[in-house]
Amino acid sequence: MEKDARNNTAGGRSSRPMIVGGVAAIAVGSALLWASETAGGLPDAVAWGVWGAGVAMICAGSLRNRKELKVAAESAGQAASSPEGSGSPAPQVAAEPGMQTVEALVQRSDDVAATLRDLVSHGQSSADYGMLPALLVRSGLMDWEGAPRFTANRLRRNRRWWMSCDVDELTEDGYDRLIALEGALNLAADLAEGACPDAPDDQGRIEALFRDLASLSPLPTPEGRTFPAGEKDGEWAARLALSEWLENLPAPFRVVSAFQLDLDEGLACVDVAVPSPSCLALVAPGDEALQAAEARRYAWRLALTVARGAFAASPRIGRVGVNCVSHGARETLLSLLMDRGELDALLAGADAPGAGPAPGETCRVDVAEDGRMRPVRALLARSDSRLNPASRWDAVELDPMDASAAVREACGAARVSDLGINENARRVAAWNQLAGTLGATTADAVARLMATRDASEDQTVREACSRTCQALVDGAVDASDHQALALAFVLGGPLDQAQRQALDLAGEDAGPADLERALGLLDAVLVPLAQAGAYADGPTRVFRYFNSAAERVRFNRTVADGRDVVLVPDAYYAAHSLAARVLTQLGRAEEAQVHADELARVAPVTPDAALSRVRVLEAQERIFECVDVLVDAMGYAATAREMSICLYRLAYMEWRLGRNRLAVACYERSMRLHGEIASQAKEELDELLDSEPGLSRLDPEECARELSAAGIPLGDADGARRAMEEAAAACVDARLMGISRAYLAVALEVDRDDALLGVYRSLASVSPEG
Repeated sequence: MEKDARNNTAGGRSSRPMIVGGVAAIAVGSALLWASETAGGLPDAVAWGVWGAGVAMICAGSLRNRKELKVAAESAGQAASSPEGSGSPAPQVAAEPGMQTVEALVQRSDDVAATLRDLVSHGQSSADYGMLPALLVRSGLMDWEGAPRFTANRLRRNRRWWMSCDVDELTEDGYDRLIALEGALNLAADLAEGACPDAPDDQGRIEALFRDLASLSPLPTPEGRTFPAGEKDGEWAARLALSEWLENLPAPFRVVSAFQLDLDEGLACVDVAVPSPSCLALVAPGDEALQAAEARRYAWRLALTVARGAFAASPRIGRVGVNCVSHGARETLLSLLMDRGELDALLAGADAPGAGPAPGETCRVDVAEDGRMRPVRALLARSDSRLNPASRWDAVELDPMDASAAVREACGAARVSDLGINENARRVAAWNQLAGTLGATTADAVARLMATRDASEDQTVREACSRTCQALVDGAVDASDHQALALAFVLGGPLDQAQRQALDLAGEDAGPADLERALGLLDAVLVPLAQAGAYADGPTRVFRYFNSAAERVRFNRTVADGRDVVLVPDAYYAAHSLAARVLTQLGRAEEAQVHADELARVAPVTPDAALSRVRVLEAQERIFECVDVLVDAMGYAATAREMSICLYRLAYMEWRLGRNRLAVACYERSMRLHGEIASQAKEELDELLDSEPGLSRLDPEECARELSAAGIPLGDADGARRAMEEAAAACVDARLMGISRAYLAVALEVDRDDALLGVYRSLASVSPEG
């Protein structure tokens, strides 16, 4: 969970609460990751549709619609593209020499379809490639017209092939061909590594591979990557175990899944995508009816394997639902719901040649005349209310209960509310209760708002009710415009309005007159607050701002002194930040210093506040102090992104001081820590190298020596990742899913491990519509 702090950081992202319940949801901020969900960021959505839309509450982040291939392809590289990830490959079984060259050939190609066509044309007569040429022909490769260019990689966890391309370029038929192409490579690799040796021939070995799918086991987790253990038999351990099972499973076709579970209910549910019948031409070439039958058997056996993994994840899971889902229509084609004994009974005959799904109490399937599966209603859906109790996603800011021992240790929080960062949480909660109950007329809405005001003990909620009523009576908003009403209720106070208006005036094209007007608006609200000491610290409480959930953990563990922490409005921080920028632009940097100092006071572990201060100091040519501020910020930055941006700014300051080699080291380390500003940093680094003879790029060891010698922290991104994983594990076990997801978003920016990504996705509440 990260707030919008773009005033000083490059390409800032935000993740604020979402107000749900109007005609449209108003994002008080925007998405979390973005995980794959943009370069260097994290994933927002997966597979088919949004994996979790949240309910009427504060969400840990909003998700954008992404299709399966586009998102998952970005995470396929995993630690290979991660600056701090282990990147250790899974052990490989020795394969035939020809297949070893195929792996190199495919991974080095930027047009895999063309490369494999060439292999088929020249490798048909070679025994080195085994069944691969024939399987490629069965996949439909040779008659795939208009195939897009794409690359391929063998995944680290399950050693399966993954093709990466823009899904928008693919028709449904093209998608099926791509899945079949991956399957052809996977099957050829399995055969080359000696799978099913007792079968009489290669075709028999392929059939045996498919029959044995229900008993397939995941590969061992790659060495060098450990995760927090969490509570014994707790939710974290169960989610991690199930996610690793799914990600490590070496099935013939790609395994794209999403799951939800609740150990208190003893329930788990997994949705898994299954291939279309045409993909099963790999095992049944030239026979569409047999392909449809094989597709049913494949889905059924895969569902049984997935169920085995769910039961293995925790002894507290008593019933498991598995839904086999189509890619294009996103419809459930086969649904199972079983207990452990029922699963054992199904597994007993699952490897028989003709075994397959049959309708009954544990299985829902509907077969058309052509053998294809028709859509059915799931026996247990991931959106089931038993799997998504709303309390798990309640705003932590509103929870006064004592934190668990594990949460206290990992997050430094005495109370659950000590994890919070959103001052407006109570107003958001109040609005979510109001939404849908305001009636159709202004009179109805005013009456409902007045009743809420009279019943509330929170001053900000009472003020929100009053100003929203006034806006309705004055005709400033219409009773039917729920979006405008929500904005007025949650973010409609004088400070919010002044900050937004000033921000509009101080845009990129603003002249001196516009800037002066913006400054006047800000002064009109900030000066009275300062005179009244509205947010002044005292002996028993302090007023603080946090730009992210990770910052709050860092504060709790390193800065908190026992006084109660009261959250300041985002608009208060944003107004001071904007005032500092406007004054600097007007050439009044000394006056801007007051605002920069206030930012540093209310946000002592927020690098964005340090960057605002640096801008003011730089305008006064106090470059040595800029360096000191940035080095200090490197010591408390809680995310790899913040560390990267601080080093990027530090590179310029070191150049200003004539320390060119140190500037190079800062640029190099900045690019390695996070990808968000890597291209910008590289452009500036190249300019520096071109302009200074004798300067050259530095390798990681040289970079570390330069920075250490100058007393500049390297930026412990891996340590930040571990801290966030520990925090997430503790909070998952405490049933605090929303904040846990925010912590994992930070961890995934450092090492986008697919199993951890699966846990992250499982922490989103799933609505019936999602």
